[in-house]
Amino acid sequence: MPENQEYTRSVNFNRKNMAQTKLNNDKAKSFDKFTNQYSLSKTLRFELKSVGETQRLLEENDVFQMDKNIKKKYEATKPYLDRLHREFVKEALSNVALEGYGDYIAAYKEFLKDRKDKKKLKELEKIEKELRQQIKLFFNSQAQQWKKEYQDINFKKNDFNILLEVPQVFDLLKRFYGKEDDAFLKDDDGEYIVDEKGNKISIFDSWKNFGGYFTKFFETRKNFYKDDGTSTAISTRAIDQNLRRFIDNVILFEKIKDKIDFQEVEKDN
Repeated sequence: MPENQEYTRSVNFNRKNMAQTKLNNDKAKSFDKFTNQYSLSKTLRFELKSVGETQRLLEENDVFQMDKNIKKKYEATKPYLDRLHREFVKEALSNVALEGYGDYIAAYKEFLKDRKDKKKLKELEKIEKELRQQIKLFFNSQAQQWKKEYQDINFKKNDFNILLEVPQVFDLLKRFYGKEDDAFLKDDDGEYIVDEKGNKISIFDSWKNFGGYFTKFFETRKNFYKDDGTSTAISTRAIDQNLRRFIDNVILFEKIKDKIDFQEVEKDN
């Protein structure tokens, strides 16, 4: 083959390679905007299996059954904690009176005349805040009363937080409800679980080192006693919501009382 023909073929081959390479690069660039745009998370699952000495120690100390019992106790204790909070709130708000109640009614009626008046709204919110603070004081006063009444429990706090103290609050639960049938640990068949001495196990005992089970539960209950306008707080429900509805009903009653014959209504009932 002549030398010039060999050279031409080589040049044509190189040109084809260059053209193909350019085409491949152009294709790659056209997909750049679609790649490496989002991070990808992958979860790796592993199994932790106890073996050898660890397995033997777990079995000898009955760790799995203890954990199962703690979970049972936790689920059984929560309703009693709610009962305790209800009892606390009931006692705290019994036989008390709010100062400035009349001022609130007047401010609320003024606000109803012009709901867009920011000055009237600000005055109303100021009084609401003061009323909420009073309710919190009622709670703290009740806590101090309980602390004095049950001083052998040795509460550290001086306010509503006594209901969140571990292990003291469990001692208080035992004082209130410790003799009830459901205050003792039961198995899945409803039979009492007993200790090595044959005694029934109280669901309120042995929480000193396991208070972490109730961390989230206690945080939600703590919100009950706030006075900052938190929607789930008792003071917010009482003042910002229920008191407003009550005054609305009073105003409505005042408007219609002369138009209704209550004697006829009572006869119909």
